[in-house]
Amino acid sequence: MKKLLLSITYLTMLSFFIFPVFSTVYAQTQTEVKEYAVLAPLPGITDEGCVGDACKTTLERYLPNMFNLMVGIAVTLAFIMIAWGGFTYATSDALMEKQDGKGHIESGIYGLLIVIGAWLILYTINPQILNFDLIIARPDIKAGVPTVTAGVPMKAEEIAESKKIQSELAGKGVYAYKGPCEQGQTTQCVNLNGLPQNAISGLLGTKKACGDCSIVITGGTEGGHATHGAGAPVVDLRPGGGLNAYLKVNNPVDGTKIFTSPNGAIKGPRATYVYETAGGNSQGTSTGAHWHVIYQ
Repeated sequence: MKKLLLSITYLTMLSFFIFPVFSTVYAQTQTEVKEYAVLAPLPGITDEGCVGDACKTTLERYLPNMFNLMVGIAVTLAFIMIAWGGFTYATSDALMEKQDGKGHIESGIYGLLIVIGAWLILYTINPQILNFDLIIARPDIKAGVPTVTAGVPMKAEEIAESKKIQSELAGKGVYAYKGPCEQGQTTQCVNLNGLPQNAISGLLGTKKACGDCSIVITGGTEGGHATHGAGAPVVDLRPGGGLNAYLKVNNPVDGTKIFTSPNGAIKGPRATYVYETAGGNSQGTSTGAHWHVIYQ
């Protein structure tokens, strides 16, 4: 019994460290959900009442539930050992048997403390490390169509749409650092006409998730960008203390990449943040330091 408890405890502790690491690697490489058939139905892992080949599960469902199952088994065995040790100690007159009972109690308490302690340590380091958000969809963003052709003035309706979106966002604390590119310029201006709804919702979600930090758009759907444009959920955001703190990177360098998701280590709208400096990015066209954000 003692050896069994120790084995379960060691396996549980190992899972505390292996599962989060494995889930992180898996999340960065998996692009579609795959189902696997199990040999027997398991509570919380397969659908209730399934039979035979119909009992299927996915890795992102299997791992966290198996993790919780191992923790539950370890805790249950610890309490059983404590109870058995107490029973042996209370009902035995022989000194050796009392010593065995005391040993069972101590082993059960030690095992319980190890499991709970490991969980508390990881939770203290980062509460999200015990969450398993295994699927992070890779953005498949094609270059949008710029809403301004260099040197060609914007149409009145394009200007009106851009100003309307800018006003709506400003009313909720998200600002564009300049107005529309009315004369067809591609710098010192920001166009928002043609920006898709998921990008607008993403900006508002980022504002909320970062604790009301400063969100300033420095690049929208205007020309001069390699991937921005009408229909592309891509914007550039001004880096700042609040936004950088939210992304948990105080001193980003060119190419720093951060992922956010509702259940990820950094909670927020599903998005990819890439830090670019002047002359940075793969095309070498960046005109200033900013977070290049792709919303999903």
